[in-house]
This record gives sequence, C-alpha cells and structure tokens, in this order.
Amino acid sequence: MLRIGPTKLSGEIMENQDATIAVLGHKVDALHQDVGEMKSALKDVAVALNKLTLVEERQSQSNATQKRILEKLDAMEMRIDKLEKADVKHGQAATWVMNAVWGAAGLLCMYVAKMLGLI
Repeated sequence: MLRIGPTKLSGEIMENQDATIAVLGHKVDALHQDVGEMKSALKDVAVALNKLTLVEERQSQSNATQKRILEKLDAMEMRIDKLEKADVKHGQAATWVMNAVWGAAGLLCMYVAKMLGLI
C-alpha cells in the first residue's frame, strides 16, 4: 500500500502559508492603525471646521455692524454739511447785522454832530 503523509514539500507549503498569514496579519494591523489615525485626523478636521464656522459667523456679524456704522457716518456727514451751510448763512447774517449797527452808529454820530453845530 502507498502511504501519503506529510512530506517535505507539504511542510514547506505550510510554513510558507504561515508566513503569508503572518505578513497579512501585520498588514491588517497596520491598516487598522492607519484607519484609527484617519479617524483621529477627521475629528481634528471637524473641530477646525467648527471653529472656522464660528469665525465666519463672527466676521459676518462684524461686517453687518461695520455697514451700520458706515451708514450712520454717512448720515452724520450729510447733517454736518447742512449745518456748515447754515453756519455760512448765519455768518453772512451776522456780518449784515454788524454793518447795520455801524451804519446806525455813523448816523447817530452825524445827528449828534449836526445838533452841536459841528456840521
């Protein structure tokens, strides 16, 4: 009878398979570690994205506030322009009043001089 049992060739194949399985196991462990690192990195990206969203929201609020301030500033500039124009008119009126006062003082001096006989 022919007996088939473990041969030298089948032992080498088994050792080769064990080595391949060990290498595959090592690669699976490495992939597992890489996936874990990727999860950690994604968590960091999510945190950074949340912070970026907050910064964008604050910047949007800041821009809205700046727009309101600029609108108020424009309104104040228009009001100042109106007041400056009114002040020019007021200055002209004040000049006219002073000229009228000097004219009245001159007429009074002439009247006094005529009454005293100087003229």
